[in-house]
Amino acid sequence: MDFTTIIVLAIVVFVVAAFILLRVFKKASMEELRMHYGEKMVFDDDNCTLEVKSGSGTEKLSDIFVRVTNKRIIISQRGRGRSGHHMLRYVILYEDSPSLKKLNPSNVKDEFVICITEPRNLSISESGMFTIVLPPGQGPDVPEQIQVKTGNISQYQDLFR
Repeated sequence: MDFTTIIVLAIVVFVVAAFILLRVFKKASMEELRMHYGEKMVFDDDNCTLEVKSGSGTEKLSDIFVRVTNKRIIISQRGRGRSGHHMLRYVILYEDSPSLKKLNPSNVKDEFVICITEPRNLSISESGMFTIVLPPGQGPDVPEQIQVKTGNISQYQDLFR
């Protein structure tokens, strides 16, 4: 093999390896998440902060984007390297439906957590935070409680009275 063939072969191998690595390590984003059948977007809430309470303590997250639909609460965090993209953190199913009881919530690809709660576990606290209580037994990655601090609390109050 001559030198040019070796260079071309090395470039092809590099491009294929880069493509595979990008597909394997790509993080799930809000922009790529699709709506379920019959699901309608209610509102988006940008620039929130989050307090996630679990057995190991409380984790505080900033630059949070929350999308509320008639079936799910989708919580994502503004990505560092990809401007405009929001990396998924939690997808919370809250629709009061018998079909949700059959779902097995879990951690998906170590990217984001899917969990289930009931509408009665969604509330507005006295301090003006939107609180999501997640029933136990859904897996080690599912926190006990998520609190969303927002400047748009009235949108949550209108929907979750």
